[in-house]
Amino acid sequence: MGMSPGTLADPSKETLPWGAELRRVGTVNRTKLGEFDGCDHSEFLLSWYPRRGTETQTFFFCVHAYDTVCIGYLCQQRGKELCFSVFVKKCRYCLSIGETIMGAAARYNSDWLQIWGANPAILTPDSVIAWTELKLGPTYLARHGDTLDLLASRFGTSSTNILEANPDIPVVNNTGVINVGQSICILPRVCWSQAQSATVGTFTQVL
Repeated sequence: MGMSPGTLADPSKETLPWGAELRRVGTVNRTKLGEFDGCDHSEFLLSWYPRRGTETQTFFFCVHAYDTVCIGYLCQQRGKELCFSVFVKKCRYCLSIGETIMGAAARYNSDWLQIWGANPAILTPDSVIAWTELKLGPTYLARHGDTLDLLASRFGTSSTNILEANPDIPVVNNTGVINVGQSICILPRVCWSQAQSATVGTFTQVL
């Protein structure tokens, strides 16, 4: 009795959390070897982009993968579950497919030169591969007497920008409370306007 290839499930994107993408990257053909049934199998790439403002939070996900394999008229569904946790780093950004340093800078009201300078391992800023983890800017350890306004003035940014980049800073009576020794992400503020054409998206710096 021969063994027919398994029926590959077609994942539904409706079950994915916000910011998640599931892409089929290819199909691999395997021959029967020992306990392995030799079924063709597809490979998928699952990526997730957290919302801005979720830095320093931990998220838990479970991925369920399954297929159906048939021996003659007898079919059986197989499946596995993989659960893991993801900690969202502060002052970090992961480039998606087709995204550039300039696009990442526009998301954070920063400058691509600032981000490039913060990542000395990147030699050519216009050819950074997908899934590269970028350092968005320097981190500063708070000292006694530091305030948001003082740091904003020192680093050429604003209190609002610091709060947006550091959601772990508590706000009491409309004032951000900084603790001594706290790591603070600093993103110098740069004003950008976005000009998009039908074929290419570009960003123009406004001086």
